[in-house]
Amino acid sequence: MIRPKLPRLRWLRIKQVDGVWQVSSRPTALVPRNGRLVLIIHGYDNEPVEAGRKYDVLYEELAAFLPGSVFEYMWEVYWPGYWPRGLKIEPLALLSYRKQTHDAPHIARALADFLATQAEHVREVIFIAHSLGCRIVLETIARWLEPPGNAITVPGICLMAAAVPTNMLDKGERLRPAAESVGKQYILHSVADKVLRKVLGVGAFSVGERAGQLRDGYPEAVGYEGNPIELWNHGFMNSLRTGLDHGEYYFGRTEKNFLAPNHVAMTIARMFGRSSIWYPPSRDPYLIEWKLPSSQKLPVATLPTNNPGTF
Repeated sequence: MIRPKLPRLRWLRIKQVDGVWQVSSRPTALVPRNGRLVLIIHGYDNEPVEAGRKYDVLYEELAAFLPGSVFEYMWEVYWPGYWPRGLKIEPLALLSYRKQTHDAPHIARALADFLATQAEHVREVIFIAHSLGCRIVLETIARWLEPPGNAITVPGICLMAAAVPTNMLDKGERLRPAAESVGKQYILHSVADKVLRKVLGVGAFSVGERAGQLRDGYPEAVGYEGNPIELWNHGFMNSLRTGLDHGEYYFGRTEKNFLAPNHVAMTIARMFGRSSIWYPPSRDPYLIEWKLPSSQKLPVATLPTNNPGTF
């Protein structure tokens, strides 16, 4: 199926200019309704066009569970975790992973500082991220926890196939407070993930992280078995074993079982206050509340499918 290219209506783009990481946005005011933003962040080895297509797939899946109004809150984040088009050679792409893991904290700092400048309008940020984008999420939150602090709160995060070493989230480690400060955590993981899995203790992710950190051993990814499980398993089906391969999270199903229920989309729907029969009880205690005063209710809208916007 050839999916239509949807307009890139709301986006933030992070790039390095003269050695300085900068954030640019679509030339419209970053003034979300009710002060809440939802940021979607792609993973490693995705150029903007490819990342945009994956975002579109996710939107189509979410549209089955969410009203059109919630898409007005979503902003797409694009960061240079990719090889330039025409230069990408798959066997060599892994070699750039060390650079991307080194850049991730600096990219996150630029994103955090940019959003902090918008604090007059942005009071809450919800993150939905995939792969190495999950590292950027946690690094962004960690930046906000640094003195003198920050007024932005994070009601929830959804980490899909998180390419984050579990040892970075152990007690006493730097990213642990960031994960603990979040209102609600949704962790989607899979031992079927060929990128994150370990064979005899070694895998593509662990080799890349070993080269990037030069730490002892080969670390395990959060997105493999969902560890450290005691950090976010609160008994509300918020830490979910998906059975998906690394690139299947946006569609939410495996190629062999494409008619199966999309538990990824159902989980994300909980971040917008929507429960389903798959997540009892009927009053799901892990839903994120959305307060929309009558004067600020958003019109119900469908996803645009016509001429693409400027990006």
